[in-house]
Amino acid sequence: MTFLAHPTHYTRDEFRALIAGVKIGAWTPAFPTLHNTGTPSLAQWKSYGATPQERWGASLNHYYQNQLGWHSGPHFVCCPDYIWHLCDLAADGVSVSCWNHLTLGVEMVGNFEVGGDDFSSGDGAKVRDNAAFTLAVLCEKFGWDPERYETGHSGLHFHHECARDGHPCPGSKVVKPDMIERVKAVLGALKANPLPAPPPPKIPAGYAIPGAHQCRAEVLSIEDIQSALDRLGAEPALAVNGVYDAATQAAVKRFQATHNCDADGWVGPQTTAALKAALGAGSD
Repeated sequence: MTFLAHPTHYTRDEFRALIAGVKIGAWTPAFPTLHNTGTPSLAQWKSYGATPQERWGASLNHYYQNQLGWHSGPHFVCCPDYIWHLCDLAADGVSVSCWNHLTLGVEMVGNFEVGGDDFSSGDGAKVRDNAAFTLAVLCEKFGWDPERYETGHSGLHFHHECARDGHPCPGSKVVKPDMIERVKAVLGALKANPLPAPPPPKIPAGYAIPGAHQCRAEVLSIEDIQSALDRLGAEPALAVNGVYDAATQAAVKRFQATHNCDADGWVGPQTTAALKAALGAGSD
């Protein structure tokens, strides 16, 4: 199974930092495939309210895994306000039968067929722009050219190009040349604004500082924190590099949220004790 234990949604900046830190193993995707949900439509999505939307990624993974029996699902889903990461990038997903083992699936929330949601304004345009950003970040990561299209081999794919599935997805309102131009525009902006090296973390005394001696409380080095989170199943796996970057802080917050710690993203005495306890429990 390649469903994330804790699917998480990200802002654009958080998503770019997440993807930049991802390590790809034996499986490397060749191109992205764009989809839309159809159901929920944007009207249905908005009617859910904030709390169900916060839980939606985990619910979707549960549906794919337990009701459909899939080993995975689409890797990402773009909503009006953020981008969901649902499945492990180190393994293939399930989103299109013609080339599941070659592609990353990117879903857009909404019904973008004629008579459905507007794709050019309002929340539909927000979904569109988050999808273009997601695709551009993936192109930046993997060196893809969205224009170099060869069916089943390279370039931006739409689900309806898989004749076997017979899906109209991502919808007739989604025009490939327009999406490619949007992706290229975002790529240009990303190249003009490369990710800076993360600054040294501002961590109070007694917290994790690489190479530090003990202060007011037992401390863990950043390498130890990253290694511990990896052993406890961090998704995606962290680079053990001693840099307290956005991916490490996000993984700490996810650990804290599930271990009754204050989810502030810093490893103080409370979180240190919880990490040691979790590691001890895993060694039984």
